[in-house]
This record gives sequence, structure tokens and C-alpha cells, in this order.
Amino acid sequence: MERARADDPDAFGQLYDRWFDRVNDLAWRITGDAVAAGDVAQDAFLAAWHKLATLSDPEAFGGWLLRITRNAALDRKRREDRARPYDSESMAMIESAGPSAPSAPVGFRVEDRTKDR
Repeated sequence: MERARADDPDAFGQLYDRWFDRVNDLAWRITGDAVAAGDVAQDAFLAAWHKLATLSDPEAFGGWLLRITRNAALDRKRREDRARPYDSESMAMIESAGPSAPSAPVGFRVEDRTKDR
């Protein structure tokens, strides 16, 4: 940890090697997705590297890094949950019917939106 703070080019890589499996596992357990976990792990290490000087107790690096990871994974999960349709079955039915479906409400059909243009 001290070597990483002193700009030793290999030191942070050693911390990465030592902590990657735990960081990636935690991110995967929260997100439930291997690709998302990899992205979160990368973001967590990058954030830790940028904030290395702010860590007051070098012995607390592991816990600090895992907190960064946990927060990043929870943030990602929240963002993805907001983007996911609440009722995916109804959403699939709407998408398969398309915007010209006869049962679409007035104003929502393509024909309604392109009149008088």
C-alpha cells in the first residue's frame, strides 16, 4: 500500500492481483451478471487508485476497496432496475403489436402522429 502511494509502478498492480477475485465476486453477487461485475470491478479499482491518497489507514485498504465495490455495484443495479420495464410481459405484447396496432389509443398510432404533416 505504501509503495502504491509512493508511485511505485508495480505496487497497485500487486494490490489488484491480490484483491481482484474478492472484488469481482462481491460485484457479481450484487449485480447477478458477470459482465456487469467485471465493469464494476474495473470501476472500483480505478476509483480506489484515484482516491488512494485519501485513505488514512493503509491497513484498511481491503475493506475500503470492498466498500467502494459494494457501492458501485448497488448503484449499477439501481440504474439497471430503473431501466427495466416493470411489466415485461405487457411490454413485449406492445412491442410485438407495433405502433400501428388497431388497439393502440388514439394519438399513439403512427397514422395519428403523421396526419397533417
